[in-house]
Amino acid sequence: MANVSLCMIVRDEAELLPRCLASVKDQVDELIVLDTGSRDRTPDIATEAGANLLHTDWADDFSAARNQAIAAATGDWILVLDADEELIPEAWTELRSQLDQPEALAFTVLREETQAGQVPYSRLSRLFRNRPEIRFQRPYHELVDDSLLALQQQDPNWRVTAWPTPVIRHYGYGRDRLQQRGTAERMRRSLETWLADHPEDAYLCSKLGGLLVQEGDLKAAQRWLKQGLKQGRPEPAVRYELLYHLALLERRQGDVDAAIDRYQAALQEPVDAIHKLGAWVNLSHLYRDRGQVGLAYDAARQAVAAAPSATVALTAWGLAARAISNYPEAIAAYQQALQLDPNDPSLYQNLGAVLFQVGQLEASYEAFRQAIAGYEQQGSPEAQRLALRLQAMGIRL
Repeated sequence: MANVSLCMIVRDEAELLPRCLASVKDQVDELIVLDTGSRDRTPDIATEAGANLLHTDWADDFSAARNQAIAAATGDWILVLDADEELIPEAWTELRSQLDQPEALAFTVLREETQAGQVPYSRLSRLFRNRPEIRFQRPYHELVDDSLLALQQQDPNWRVTAWPTPVIRHYGYGRDRLQQRGTAERMRRSLETWLADHPEDAYLCSKLGGLLVQEGDLKAAQRWLKQGLKQGRPEPAVRYELLYHLALLERRQGDVDAAIDRYQAALQEPVDAIHKLGAWVNLSHLYRDRGQVGLAYDAARQAVAAAPSATVALTAWGLAARAISNYPEAIAAYQQALQLDPNDPSLYQNLGAVLFQVGQLEASYEAFRQAIAGYEQQGSPEAQRLALRLQAMGIRL
């Protein structure tokens, strides 16, 4: 069996690193950890896990650091993880069995984004042969894709395979975490510097535009997203992302028609069905808000077909099914979602509303109790708001 070297770059990750390292225990043959200036126990944790620990000064360039780490690897294959990620064991076991194929150059893997809401999966080139020609490029949102393409152009027999099931679980893209660590501002500065010299880089135009939409700088976001679309015709995944972020932006600007058109254009791109989840979910919500409940239902069902285990898809289905008075489907959708995420109080609240509507009062009251308890546990003011709304309806739990 081919040997695998896990290569990581870390800094002050004592809180998250143990979970990541636990997930790779007995799953890889070598562990390379490059520390870029930790002040906590991160280096000790890596050493205790058996890592080959390296040190470097941080130069605001993820590619440079990643390339230094992979240059130290001795395995046949390189696996790249961050401290806020973990391997999904059963998926990894199946994938690793494919590494002895002589024509296999790399595998792009699905990453499950636990904090990303409507876009819960991304596809990344994180598993590739240990060859000196394969190196990361770009200071942020670094990729080896250009290296892989160059090798394939030299030898068309090399194959890059898109693995169909999630292999990595990611915990770190919550906005609070980005702001807490100052990541968003650093990322913006770095991407703007890069794009000043590489304005044709549609991929990083999409990344910067998406970041700026998230941060609320819609004018700057629009500029970069439209610049990305002007770069010939970007590859489908990049074009999809550009259109998707423009749709989010236009919705926030109040231009619902333009947002719907953007989502529909994005859905025409030949990308993985699972990547279209966010567009289908958002389309469903927009149609429902406009009273086009049949279209909302159709879009929600497409979302469920793309990602049957995504609670955002099941929630969209439940909302749309209720809007067309298909109450049994709405109940089924919320019950399925709760099996996947039993700690989401909004799911109990939505379920309670449908059960109340069909006259299943005791079941409805119990769902509302669960919702209020869940909100209270989160410290959310929605607990009191929901209780007051129910009291106004004559319901005292």
